[in-house]
Amino acid sequence: KILFGSDEEQNGHVYIGFLGPKASTDFENLTACYTLMKYLCDTSVSPMQQSFIEIDDPFASEISYNVIENSTSCLYFTFENVPVDKIDFIYERFIQLLVDIANGKESIDENRLRVVFEKYILERLSSLENTPHDDIAFHILGDFL
Repeated sequence: KILFGSDEEQNGHVYIGFLGPKASTDFENLTACYTLMKYLCDTSVSPMQQSFIEIDDPFASEISYNVIENSTSCLYFTFENVPVDKIDFIYERFIQLLVDIANGKESIDENRLRVVFEKYILERLSSLENTPHDDIAFHILGDFL
């Protein structure tokens, strides 16, 4: 827990991160992790949003995810506007949700997962069409690094 200065004392941010697959040699698993993170957080029907936001007494106002592609990647989730009295419960609730998904207690919606895959592919194709200079440069630099 790291305290830092803020204009507001009622809410905070929580970051939960993990070391991921090597970005340089395990791109397939890294892409799988990114897709899973997208499935977990992307819409109001996603498991994270259902567990933390779409409840009577929310734990956060927004959940996002990101991947840092270094030689060993970093996968992290950000919980924003977490009430100070709930900050200590985010990690435990987060891990329990992942365990429930892994054990099958919380089911994976295969149709929604398919939509996440299709949307991801369309986003990549759109990026290649609309901003090829950014997209191609990003991949070339990533491969070089």
